[in-house]
Parts: sequence; structure tokens; C-alpha cells
Amino acid sequence: MEKPGRRLFAGSPWPAVVLWALIVAAVVGFPLGKALVDAIRGLAGGGDLVAPNWPLLGMSVVWAVLIGCLSVVFAWCGAWASRGWRAWWTPILIAPILMPSSLASSGFGLMRAPGTAIGDWLAMGPSWRPIFVGKAIAIIGLALWTSPIAQLVIAARVRAIDPASLEAARLVGGGPITWVRLRLGMSFRHTLLAAGAVAVLMLGSAVPLHLAQMQTYAALVWLELDATASGDRWRVLVSAWPMFAIACGVSVGVVWHFRKRPGWVRGQGGEESQKRLVPIGVAIAVPVLAVGLPAVLFGMDLKSLSTISTVWHTESVSAGNAWLVALGLAVSSVVMTSCVWIGLGGGVAERRVTLVGVALMLMLALVPGVVTGVLVGSAWRGVDVVSDSWVVVLLAHLARFGALPAMVGVLLAWSEPEEDRDLRLLTGATGAIGWAKTVGVRAWPAIALVAAASAALSIHEIESAVVVSPPGMASLARSMLNLLHFQRYEHLSGLSLIVIAFGTIPVVALAVLWWLWIRTSMRGGANH
Repeated sequence: MEKPGRRLFAGSPWPAVVLWALIVAAVVGFPLGKALVDAIRGLAGGGDLVAPNWPLLGMSVVWAVLIGCLSVVFAWCGAWASRGWRAWWTPILIAPILMPSSLASSGFGLMRAPGTAIGDWLAMGPSWRPIFVGKAIAIIGLALWTSPIAQLVIAARVRAIDPASLEAARLVGGGPITWVRLRLGMSFRHTLLAAGAVAVLMLGSAVPLHLAQMQTYAALVWLELDATASGDRWRVLVSAWPMFAIACGVSVGVVWHFRKRPGWVRGQGGEESQKRLVPIGVAIAVPVLAVGLPAVLFGMDLKSLSTISTVWHTESVSAGNAWLVALGLAVSSVVMTSCVWIGLGGGVAERRVTLVGVALMLMLALVPGVVTGVLVGSAWRGVDVVSDSWVVVLLAHLARFGALPAMVGVLLAWSEPEEDRDLRLLTGATGAIGWAKTVGVRAWPAIALVAAASAALSIHEIESAVVVSPPGMASLARSMLNLLHFQRYEHLSGLSLIVIAFGTIPVVALAVLWWLWIRTSMRGGANH
């Protein structure tokens, strides 16, 4: 006879839903509640509200939209040339987002250093020229970094296009302009959606734009943090309320769209029978520009290879701490993805609780990273075992990147074939054990993909990490930010090469897992 506890975990999704709710409460609910109480007390004690800077917010939106549009330009060919991220070389396209957001801009910045041809040209020109070039480099760098996000949105549409439409487009023939025009018409709505998604994400970006002397609302919030005592951190959160409003609206809209299975995840879609080498070449050129070229520039900037060993000797402890947090986030991502998938396979109540948690996670992913760090750091300040160790950094990274495993869990849940889900319902395999024995064991490559991507994002995170890292803890994020600020080029180049090597490990892992996932999907006929 089966034990009652085992039967509960095998047939009921509630244990997974409760675990998901506890994670959300620890990294979102408790910090938000604590911040709200602190803000009310601060205002009652005579504190004044921080007036929002609407012109600066408008300019931030302009910069974000510009980055979003340019990101779509970089991403569009990749989404189509990879046949909706079906190609075996798709992990190459994902590489930019798994590197630091400042990698491309800091690498390109070496081309205008003093003594170079571009640097001399900028020095002899008008005063506005270096500033303009610096802003352009920051925008291009962020557009390259976010191109995988835009590709993912466009690829969702490419995968759903029926084979008849693709065959008709192929028969039309014509040159590159015709090829682009026909496919742009078939994916125009998702192209706009991709630009909007990147723009919303870029509203919370602070480091690359701040280094380029671009005034943004996220940078204003960071300045408010520097000017505020630790007991008045609520002022930072109040100053960011327009960002919270935008993030809340977007997260609610996204989760409302995913409250039930969207139509675009049901169809198998089609693949073009004819492969064009030019779009494939353009697609691969984007990660080469975003990762390969900066790596070459950093290598050329080194005066001696001993710089790398010197930097490694200095930052090895910081790197170890970064990997420790990344490993914790990877394991947590596996748990979160699984819990969301299991929760959405339950009844109405389980789905509602799960989706509320997804919305909260997505909201914190869209606000500036310093705000996330302030929320988590202030909430757990009194708990020494958390605030004085790497655990607080892990909690901040869970709040910062928890939306990734949450959204992948949603996509995997709705991508599960309906006949498989109905069979699980009939056999009572809707709990954690039942899910693991049926669809979970087949989907492990996809879940491992999320874990590897989360680990890469954690290693390169700066904004939330510098806020919550304990004073006695060696921090890779703090070291990188200091080098970026003070422009110690050779040490920056050495550390950047080390960081690129760190980022390459998850990329290789993603490539292996991607190949396994493609084989599993083809063998099982799953629409993933």
C-alpha cells in the first residue's frame, strides 16, 4: 500500500506550489512588505517624498526604445536563419546575453583609447564628439547584448508559421530585399513586441549607460542610493516608484497573456526547405561582434600575459564566491522551473497562486538592479546568517533573475502536449513525483538549460551584487565596477578575458544540453 505522504507528492501539485510560494515570499513578498512598512514609518516621521523627474524618465524611455529597435535589427536574421531557434548552432546566438552587459561597450571603448587613431581623432575634434561616440558605443553594446531576447520573441512567431506560407514565400523568389520584406510581414507584430520587450528591460539598466555619461532614471536611483543612509533606504524605493509602476503593468500584462495556453505554442509550425547562407552569416556575425571582437581587443590591449595571472591572483577569491552564488542560483532555477510547471498543471487555485508568483518575479526583474539589491538587503539586514554571507547575494540574484526560470516553467507547461497532460491527470501524476516520472524526466535538458543560463547571468551581475555584498566578502562585481569606473585598461582587459572564459563554460554547457534537447524533442515529438 502506498504511503499517504508519497501519494500526496505523486498526485497533488500543492507541495510544489507551496514551495514556490515560499521562494517568492523570501525574495519578493517579504522585501516588498518590509519596504512598504519602512516607507510609511519614514513619511510619518517627517520624511518628504522624492518628486519624480518626468523629463529624465522620458529621456530614459527614448534611450530604451532606441536600444530595443537596434536590438531587433541585430536579432531579426538570427530568428529566421535559425528556423525559430531550431538549428543546432542556436547556442552561438545566445552567447551575448550570457556575458556581462558592459562587455561589448567596454571592449569597443578600447578602440578610442588615447594613442589610437580613433582616440587621436576624437581628441582633436569638438568637445561633443567623444561624448557622442561614447553614447553610441553604449547603445550598440547593449543592443548586441539584448539581441538574444529579441530573437526569442521573434523566433516564437517563426516557429508557429505554417509550412504553406513558408513555401509560398520561397516560390516568390527575388533578392535579399524581397526575402526580408516577405518574412517581416509574417513576423511584424512579434518584431514590434521584441523591441518593446528589450526597451522595458533596458529601462532598468544602469551600468553601461551611466559609464557613457548618459542620464537615465536608473542612474538617478543609484545616485539616490549613494546619498542615502542605510536607515533611510526606503527613500531609494520611493524615488523609483515610476519604474515600479511600469514594471508592474508589464508583468501583469505578460502573466495575463499566459493565464491559459497561448495559441502560438500549440502549432508545430514549419521549416524552410531552402537554407540561405547570407542570413546565417549575418546571424552569426552578431555574437562575433558582441563577444569575439571585444575578446580580441582585450587581448591586444594586454602588454603582457602575466597581467592575467596577476589579476587572477587578486580576484581568485572573488571568482570563487561568484561561482558559489551561481551554483546556488542554478540549483534554485531547477527547483523554480519545476515548481511553476507542476503548479500550472493543477487546478484553478494552484494556477492562480503560481501565476501571481510569476508576476512578482517578473516585476522585480524589470526594475533597476540597485532597487532589487536595496529591497533584499534591507529586508534581511537583521538576520546575520543571511546578511553577513553569500546567502544575501544569492537571494538578491534570485530576485533579479528568478523571472527566467519562472517564465521558462510557464512556457514548458503550456508547451506540454495536451494528450500527455490529460494522461497525467487520468493517472494522478500531477504532483512532484508523478511529474518527475513522466514529463520531468524527458524535459531535464530544457531545465538544465535554464540552470546554466541563470548561472551565467549570476556571475556577471553587478548592480544588485554591489549593494548587498557584505563588506568582508570579496566581490567580483565590485572589482569589475571599480575597474570600469577608473578605466584601468590593462587590468580591466585581464579581468574581462577571465570573465569571458567564465561565460564560455555555460555556453558550452548550453550547446551540449541544446543538442540533447533537440534529440529528445525529435524522438518524443514534443513541441518545445
